[in-house]
Amino acid sequence: MRAAALYSLMALLPVTIEGLQLKERSPNSTPAVVGLGFEKTRVPKHKTDKRKRKDKAYAEDLVNEKVLYNAQIQLGTPGQKIDAQIDTGSSDLWVNSPDSKICRSKGNPCKQSGTFNKDKSKTYERVNSDFNITYVDGSQASGDYGTDVFQLGDLKLDKLQFGLGLHSTSENCVLGIGYPSNEVYVATTGNKPYANLPQALVDEGLINSRAYSLYLDDFRADKGQILFGGVDTEKFQGELQTVPLVKPRGGVYQEFAIDMTSLSYNKGGKNTQIMKGAVPVVLDSGSTFNNLPPSLVASMNKKLNGFYDGRLGIDVVPCDAKNSDDFMTFTFSGIDIKVPMNEMVLDPSFLGMGQLTDDSGTQMCIFGVAPLDGDDDQAILGDTFLRSAYIVYDLDNNEVSIANANMNSSKSNIVEIGTGSDAVPSATGVAHPVTTGDVAGTAVAGPMNPSETTSTNAAGAQPTAKPEHILGLAGGAVLAAFL
Repeated sequence: MRAAALYSLMALLPVTIEGLQLKERSPNSTPAVVGLGFEKTRVPKHKTDKRKRKDKAYAEDLVNEKVLYNAQIQLGTPGQKIDAQIDTGSSDLWVNSPDSKICRSKGNPCKQSGTFNKDKSKTYERVNSDFNITYVDGSQASGDYGTDVFQLGDLKLDKLQFGLGLHSTSENCVLGIGYPSNEVYVATTGNKPYANLPQALVDEGLINSRAYSLYLDDFRADKGQILFGGVDTEKFQGELQTVPLVKPRGGVYQEFAIDMTSLSYNKGGKNTQIMKGAVPVVLDSGSTFNNLPPSLVASMNKKLNGFYDGRLGIDVVPCDAKNSDDFMTFTFSGIDIKVPMNEMVLDPSFLGMGQLTDDSGTQMCIFGVAPLDGDDDQAILGDTFLRSAYIVYDLDNNEVSIANANMNSSKSNIVEIGTGSDAVPSATGVAHPVTTGDVAGTAVAGPMNPSETTSTNAAGAQPTAKPEHILGLAGGAVLAAFL
């Protein structure tokens, strides 16, 4: 049974990282940490269509199934239970109405995610009719923005704004937790952002700053965890190290984009470099695979004796790689994250397929990497990378802190994140962060107060209503050699 777990725990040990202050709470004070447990859900491909702008498409169109990281929330009075996909790459919470087109279709496709009936809530208030999202594959949701009671376990927010899909062709509800500047409302109307979940938690004094940590755990684990305003020191190995986000071209941060400066493959103890230079990548929990420049994917396939299967529309590699101790190392300005090949190479059953073999009879498996349409499109590191990393997304300071995940850790030691940008300057920040310069950002019309302009990382990859409303989009500069 899915359940959102609320954590409001006293920290035991102090930890500091540049830009964030992780600290103990005094025994008589209330810890400013909100924890949200989530479970993994596998759904058919058409239920997980890309939620990105059309020129920032993820190359996942032919994937049959996908694992979603869903959290159970409640909306309204009395509360209506909804399973919403956690997405760091978008910023709106939106849910389906039971009257939407997709939810009225044969087979009750919205049963798994749930729906919200505004007429059954005593506290629902309509805001406007500006909610309108069109996905990359053409699926869409439109309707009203409204406010209502939002509940995570015992925690309640009285008037959280969200989108209500009155007309929808996608059955998944989404809990976007990115920058407010990345809300579809901003892109489609040019208006100021509203307070989405991270901002609302700060406004209510429940956490100190707009920062949260993400722990997906390994592929076989059933559950993961987000801590809003906190870090669990038992869920990572070594030090958290901090890198700045790539500066957005429009001056307003929207996405969590950092520069990947190297990629290498360790096979049988021998390390081979695949890429060197700098490729801006967005860290996005809403993407199953890593979506990388086609030249880089080709280089990765070459090292693994893999290839693109045009019949299936996916990249495949020999299954032996999955059963080895080999790994890939993703490097970010000196921060090395090791990703085991059993996290990168997936059994065909993951996509609902039977056994795959090449012409020589070698058993082939799914490679958890997909090529972008072109080398200049925005690269994405999705769940096949994120499971191996522990990441703190810091919206207030426009940076992320990264460490290797401590897989299957049953221990917990939660410390809260404080405020301020220079709590312990350069304590664990990388000495010489590499940056390729500007990447795309949205120029937001109208004046914005400080809380609205303190935003996130770079390239605009949000759900969007209509292409003509997209402002300032372009792919990140790729300054790298693929070996």
